[in-house]
Amino acid sequence: MTAAHVRGLLQDTELLYYKDGPDATVSVENGKGIHERAQTLLRINGKADASSFGDLSTQYLLAHLPMMANPDAKQVFVLGFGSGITAGALLGHPIERLTIAENCQPVLEAAPFFGQWNRGVLTNSRTTVKNEDARAVLKLSRQKYDVIISEPSNPWVVGVGSVFSKDFYELAASKLADGGIMAQWFHTYEMDDPIVYLVIRTFGSVFPNLEIWDTQNGDIVLLGAKKPWPSNVAQFGKLFQRPIPREDLEKINMTSPEKLFVRQVASQRTAFAIAGDGPVQTDEFPILEYAAPKAFFIGKTATELCLFDERTWESSLAPAEKIKVLQSLSPEEVVQIFQPWGTSNSDLNKYRSYLQEDGGTMTAEEARTPIAFRRPESYPEKVSLAKNASEEFKRLTEIELAVLRNPAQAREQLPAIEEILNGLIAEKKLKVDFSPHFYAALGARIAMRDGDFVQAERLVHLGLAFAPEAEQLNFLSRILTRVMPPEMQTKSEKTDLPAGRAISRNP
Repeated sequence: MTAAHVRGLLQDTELLYYKDGPDATVSVENGKGIHERAQTLLRINGKADASSFGDLSTQYLLAHLPMMANPDAKQVFVLGFGSGITAGALLGHPIERLTIAENCQPVLEAAPFFGQWNRGVLTNSRTTVKNEDARAVLKLSRQKYDVIISEPSNPWVVGVGSVFSKDFYELAASKLADGGIMAQWFHTYEMDDPIVYLVIRTFGSVFPNLEIWDTQNGDIVLLGAKKPWPSNVAQFGKLFQRPIPREDLEKINMTSPEKLFVRQVASQRTAFAIAGDGPVQTDEFPILEYAAPKAFFIGKTATELCLFDERTWESSLAPAEKIKVLQSLSPEEVVQIFQPWGTSNSDLNKYRSYLQEDGGTMTAEEARTPIAFRRPESYPEKVSLAKNASEEFKRLTEIELAVLRNPAQAREQLPAIEEILNGLIAEKKLKVDFSPHFYAALGARIAMRDGDFVQAERLVHLGLAFAPEAEQLNFLSRILTRVMPPEMQTKSEKTDLPAGRAISRNP
């Protein structure tokens, strides 16, 4: 950061509140908008933790997504207060009691500076505030909650790992009423992929039914429950029948129930299968608190979640209603929905940039990336391959393009994929000039979309012969294990390995 930049920030910023507490230094700043967008910002130990604009999409969706899943919720518990915008958004629903646990007193004192956005939540008669540790509050409470929302600070902060542990999730699950929903905020910025898998895996170890939502660039929300819940346009529409939630959602460009699907990364159909086997965060072995600071120091960004995104690579596995809605959106609507908060999916961010440039250029890889919003005719008819490309690679590339341009007839291409892969195995050509497992996954998704799980399993096993550690193949295998009766499943030595190498067309 240059001296000129610091001077610019000082010129832009009006300090509204500052206090050194026993556990944190808290400040509230008002950006005047000279060099950057005007907004009110909450900082804890110097880090921006909440704001009136930049974090608005996350703060609203963190409240409204779990209420969408359980619209009749009456008792709600919120871990972490921040600006109070999430808590205030909950008051727009017909809940009876909102319990907030926030252990940092200066954060609560700063709430009035966000009053016009958090609706004065701390003074509302339905609100109970506990200036205590949230785990202790939950453990000692006799109350059962319909919704529990966890929005702590980042996991590299001392002690925060304790509210990402299996022990905490088991405690939260024990305090959920029948049909209750747990919502967990997490992030992909200054984070690496194994940590994201760790958090999803730990959450899923307690909540076998889960969804993953993308609230803005860098932020995700996990929804979990012991039982499945309805997740469709009719269910989303219940939120839009309530004036205040509808107003909140419209502020972040969610102007209809259908558009909420744009923010769903993975449905209950696929989210459970993303993380695979591996370590979980526990109180006894707090992996997260040691791994997260390393990722923060290096400045990494987790990107692999997009490999399992039903809006892109896994769109064949998305519920039919979701795909129909996404395909109905115009390019202008797609740009508007993601503007200005963006998305954690880099493929979608690139596509949005392409649309904003009114038909800008795409790389060869981007032109072939499956995106549920794209029209089939927008995919290329041909692509350039190396002059010495094998005949198998040429043929599989033709099949890939045919699938993208004519998805309704994609099933017709599967016998050819199987024939080519079986031929390579018969000739012991496991090391070739392309990645056969990419095309095995492509075919398996199509078979799964059409309900032919036996053919899908055959294709997965063919792909695993070439790359037993490929992430998306093992992901598909885990889904097949859940949806197929045991007697239909073929025994395989390596079908549930931890996340490993990503699938790409070229080795």
